[in-house]
This record gives sequence, structure tokens and C-alpha cells, in this order.
Amino acid sequence: MSAGKRDMSLVHGHLRKAGQAAVQGSPAHAAEATVGALRELTAASHGELDWRGATEHALTFGSGPRPEQSPWIVDLRIGDCEFGSIALWGGEFGYEDLETFADRLALSLRAAELEHVVAEQQAWRTSVASAIAQVGPPADLDTVATRIVTQARRLLHGSAAVLVSGQPPSARMWHDGLYKVSDAELHSLLPQAAPPLALGDVWSGSIDDGPLARQGLAAVAAVGLGAEAGERTLIVLSADAEDFGSAERNALTDFGISIAPQLQAGSSEQSERRALVDPSTGMPGSSYFEERLSQETARAERHLRSVSVLVMALDNASAELDKDLIALSQIASSDLRVGDVPCRVGEDEVGVILSDVETMDAVLIADRLRAKVRESEAFTMSNTLSVGAATFPARAGSAKELREAASRALGWARGDGADRTFVYERDIAASLEDEVAEDLERNDAIAESLRMLADAVDGRRGANGHAMRVARIARQLASRMGLPRDRAERVYVAAMLHDIGQISMSEETLGSPEELEVAAQDEVREHPDIGAQLLAGTPFNDVRLWIRHHHERADGTGYPDNLEGEHIPTEAQIIGVAEAFDELTADRPYRNAIPVDAALAELEDCAGTQFTPEVVDALRSLADDGYLEASGGDG
Repeated sequence: MSAGKRDMSLVHGHLRKAGQAAVQGSPAHAAEATVGALRELTAASHGELDWRGATEHALTFGSGPRPEQSPWIVDLRIGDCEFGSIALWGGEFGYEDLETFADRLALSLRAAELEHVVAEQQAWRTSVASAIAQVGPPADLDTVATRIVTQARRLLHGSAAVLVSGQPPSARMWHDGLYKVSDAELHSLLPQAAPPLALGDVWSGSIDDGPLARQGLAAVAAVGLGAEAGERTLIVLSADAEDFGSAERNALTDFGISIAPQLQAGSSEQSERRALVDPSTGMPGSSYFEERLSQETARAERHLRSVSVLVMALDNASAELDKDLIALSQIASSDLRVGDVPCRVGEDEVGVILSDVETMDAVLIADRLRAKVRESEAFTMSNTLSVGAATFPARAGSAKELREAASRALGWARGDGADRTFVYERDIAASLEDEVAEDLERNDAIAESLRMLADAVDGRRGANGHAMRVARIARQLASRMGLPRDRAERVYVAAMLHDIGQISMSEETLGSPEELEVAAQDEVREHPDIGAQLLAGTPFNDVRLWIRHHHERADGTGYPDNLEGEHIPTEAQIIGVAEAFDELTADRPYRNAIPVDAALAELEDCAGTQFTPEVVDALRSLADDGYLEASGGDG
């Protein structure tokens, strides 16, 4: 009988039940569901399912004597992977129907098994994250060590846990759950309990005799926590000889790698702790990142595995950079494995080490993070992410080369327009180095032409030196507001070029001190957009939006797009305040300059309407520290 003549929805329902029941280790339920599916499809009198999967059971159905004729047999396979077979006696079906059924059953069983594995991994990730949270922030060594052994024991449901620092007989030890074994006995047992392990290396074995066995302990799992093999080892002991499988070993590895910075910080002097943990964000810092990267590349080399690095940066920096980096770290942590710890590796850069991850998987992870950043409302302004990726040993031969390669790839991503993921390739790097030499020469010529254009605009309206003064003030403001140094330098460039769009304005409009006619007002309102268009395709493409929006107002009544508040790029807000300050404190053909205090008072009166209060406050702070003075004449 054709499968098309039967109710296939019933068959599919039985298939789902069969897969789920088989994966959950219930042969009786799996047999019942499989029988339902097979009988619904075939009306066979007897059947047998041999599945070499998670349960490894032969499931049968039928009553009475089995027919003597040979059965219909079809393999269970996905691609080239065969993992069982179906045998049927009697019934009404075509062989093609049976093959279709077998294919669907195979997919159902594999999908259910995958769901089970994913759910189990997620449960372990949750448990590991909880254990890490319970260890808490860096503290003194005894406090951190005590927390670690307690949480390691709970994480693996062990009978006891021991943290060893150093080598016997001078090793220091902290343990939880061992009450009848002396330190001397532990010292003698440790070389037998676990081999020397470096950070992230994991080992498990059995305990056959000795004081630990007499306490009823039968299994041991250990993970290295130090840079050198045997420097620090975390050991968990269990009374169940079968307790430590691959899931437990993976969880112990993730836990160990994640709490290693706290342990290192607890055993370090205060100055070393500050280097390991970034004080502004609480994230692991560059020293921890470099140390961990050396350990991971060494481990990858020993085990013939790969390790990838992502170095990422937000494309829209704000005055609250630390807050934004914390938000980025939280987004990354929620998406990555527990052991993949985001670190602050530069003023505005976050690095992540991805153990056992190849290049293409690293790119998928990076693209997923970029999508989450675009959708997130956790930042002080809407944001995007640029990411550089590199992999050891395929694209870098050492930890240092790997770090540098990822950073160079980040530079390519930013230079290509941002919101990109770039992978470091040696051939591309060599090609780019040749292009860079040519680009530098070409860019210098373009930059000089634009500077001359900005000076020409200033000269036409009797404001010689205006662009350079605004650029200097804008750079000071950017630095005072916490923007990274390279960002502050780009603000300087943008401020120097902020009015080049005025080259299109008539002499009458440029030089008029009177209130402008409507047509002339329209001409003035067009100049930010024209300036941004002039920079298209130049080395200054990244500052175009700042120039376009430097005449927007905080209350949304500015031009050209009526942006308001936080929707105006911070860099554009800075340029707007710097320009207004110079306009007030420099002589013009139609009026004299006013003193710095008077100019600041006028800007403060406009804070919240024309200008962003935070930028005006930063300008006042510069003045109070003696960094501002009236421009006076045309110099």
C-alpha cells in the first residue's frame, strides 16, 4: 500500500515520539512510538528496529510466530553515516515507502538526540556561570581559593575538591570535603591523583587504593589553572567511579579558565592586580589577555588544535566609553561559551580568545555579535561593531603574531566603512602594505588640498584661522569627554574641514552680517551636506556624518536633518560647540570678540536647546583648567 494513502500526520507524530523517547533512554516508550509509526505506515505483522545510537537497543514488535519468509530490511542512515536498520515481516507497503520512512525516522532520532545534547550543554553552561558568579570578584588568595574549591565541588556534584598551588612538598592547598586525610598524605598522593596540567588542560581517572580510596573516593578530575604545567591545579574527587565524563570535564575546563584571573589577582601584589583587571570596567585587562593567549596557543600547539582571536571596537564612541564597553562585554558573554572571557585590550577595544575554534566559526561568532550590537539598546547611543579575526596556527605562528593579526584585521574593518568583520590573511596583508605606501602619498595630497580649501573658505568670510582654532578646541573637548586618542584625532580632522561646504556659497551670503533672506538661509543650511558630499571617496569618509550634522540642535530644530539629543553624533556636537565658542571669541569684520567668560555664559544659556549640556560642561572644565583663551584677532 502506498504511503500517500495513509494519514502521514499520524506517522510523523509517532516519529517525533520515537526519537524523543529513544534519546531520553526509554526503550519501552521508544518501542511503542516506533511500533505505532511502522504499523500506521506498513501494517506489518512483525518488526525490529536496531538503533546504535544513544540507547543502543533492539526494539521489536509483533506477537505469535514470525513469518518464515525473509524480511524487508532498510538501513537507518544520514549521508554516509549508518547507525541502524529496520526489519519488517508481512504488511502492505512498497519498498520506497519503507525507505522514506527510514530516512524520516533517522532524521527524527538524530534531531531528538541533538536537542538532548544542546539542552544538556545549556544546563551545564548555566551551572558553570552560576559557579563563576559565586566565586565573585578578585579578593585575597585565601578567600578566592576557598570559594573556588567550594564551587568546583558543587558544580560536579563531587564528594571533595582540592586546589593546589605549587609543587609538593612545599605546595599550598585548600580543600573542601576532605576531613580524614592529612596535608602530608595529600602531598604524597597528588602526583598520583593528577599529572602536571597547564591552564585549561583537563584530566580524569580512577582512584584504586590509598587514603583517598579508604574514604570511599573512586574517581578524580583535574584542570590546570596556571601558566606553567603543575603551577596550580584544581582537583575534584567523587565516590562514583563513573562520575566524570566528557560533559563534566568540559564544565571543569570552562570553570577553571574563567576563574583563573581571580586566582592570579588574589596571589598578586596590588600593582599586578590592577594590570590583570581593568579598574574602569572590572573586565580582565590586557595583561590577563596576553598571558591567557600565550597559554592557549601553547595548548593548541600541544594538542594540534586551533585558537582564534576576535578584537572588536564600537564604531560610535561616546563620552561614556567605559559604560559602553561594559555593555559590549555583557552582550558578548551572553552569546559566547563560559570560558570565552571578553577582555579590555585597548582604550576602546575588546578582545576574546576562542579556544578550539576555526576561522569560519570565528567569523560566524563575530557576525552574530555584530547583529546583537545593532539591535541592542544598552549603549549610550545606537551603535555598530567592527571586528578583526585571526586564527592560530593557520594565519599566525605565535601568540604575539595572532594578537597583532587580529588588530590589523580590525583596522581593515574600520577603514572599509565599519560594521564589518575582516579576517587576517597574510597575502592580503602583503598586498595592503604595498597599497598603503601608495595611499599615504595620495592621501597626503588630498589632505593638503582640503586644508587649502578650508583656509580659502575662512579667508572669503574674513575669519582667517577659524578652521584650525575650531579643530584644536574640538580635539581638547573630545579628549576631556573621554573619547579615545585616535577618535579625538579624527574629530580634529573633521573640525578642520567642517565648513568646506561653504565654498559653494555666494560672496554676499558669506560676508553678510545682517539677517539673511530666505534664499540665502537655504544656501547656508545646505553647506554641511555639501561638505559631507565633498569628502565622499576620500580618506576622510569616516568623518562625513559629523560634518553633516554639526549644525543640528539638541532640541531638534537644527539642520539639515532636524536630529535631536542623543541622535546627534557626539563628534558633531563637539564640533558645534567648538565652532560657536570660536565665533564668539574671535574678531570678525562686522563685530568684535567677546571675553571667554562671556562666551561660556552665552553657551551655557543655550545648553539643552542649541547645545548638548555635557559638551558645554566639558568646555567650561577646559576653561577652568586654563586651556582656553579668546582668539582675538585673525591668527
